[in-house]
Amino acid sequence: MIELRVTNNTGEPVAQAHFRGVLQSPGRSTPWVDETFFYTISGGIEPGETLEWSLAPDSTGAWGNPSISDDAQLSIEVLRLDGPTGDMLWERP
Repeated sequence: MIELRVTNNTGEPVAQAHFRGVLQSPGRSTPWVDETFFYTISGGIEPGETLEWSLAPDSTGAWGNPSISDDAQLSIEVLRLDGPTGDMLWERP
């Protein structure tokens, strides 16, 4: 389960967010997982609003690898944000 606390600091309503998730153990040069994913925000997130999400990655893919060690750490990078009409609001350069 991926637990995220997000705040919309864009000044625009956001309906979908695109991320890169990297799951890596300390001292390990190769990450267990390095994948992009997106999340469609039910009802969107308004400017200044903070939400908490519990996301369940696909357990049949790389995220469900039983070899992933308990000390693995997750880093999340925002790649893109889309507005309610599907228009791109922001994209990482």
